[in-house]
Amino acid sequence: MVIVPVFDPIDLPPAADSLAKLYFSTKLNSTVANHRPLIRQNLAKLLQGQSETPLATTDLLNCDRLPESAVASISLSHCPTASAIGLHLDHQLIGVDTEEVSRLSTGVISRVASAPEQERCPAPLLLFSAKEAAWKAINSVLDVPAISQIETSQWQAQSLDWYRYSIHCDGKAVPGVGFIKLFSDTYLSFFICDSTFG
Repeated sequence: MVIVPVFDPIDLPPAADSLAKLYFSTKLNSTVANHRPLIRQNLAKLLQGQSETPLATTDLLNCDRLPESAVASISLSHCPTASAIGLHLDHQLIGVDTEEVSRLSTGVISRVASAPEQERCPAPLLLFSAKEAAWKAINSVLDVPAISQIETSQWQAQSLDWYRYSIHCDGKAVPGVGFIKLFSDTYLSFFICDSTFG
């Protein structure tokens, strides 16, 4: 089967870990038939490009399991406007999220973030995607039942229109860093955390 790559590499801010790779597509989103298997096929192709030896792709293509690879840690996301693949080539924990902006509202944000947290954030609508990416990264180490238990802090504008943020969970700082950016009508966020955390 020939896989047409539909993911473009994303230029990350200079402060991001150089071993993190982020790929983004507006052509392949959750409105496309069979989007999940197509995302997985593109993931396998991207990972093969990072490996010196052929990869076994059976587990990567199984949409009923979280993707795992000896090449990188992996996170996937899709929404009606886009999809994303996040990789970390040194197996740090990574979480990636895409959110269609029009699906977010102040009511949704109020369910996941306190008023003081919203005031500290440069744009409160950023909070849902930022927290979702962080949750995906840390949930394999910490059992965090809901993204509302993650608190963002230290928001900073970065180059290339990215914002950088940190998180706390249960009042404790989590050793990691997140970034979020608006692409047209989609927020794209990723969070990277030390795999020894927890």
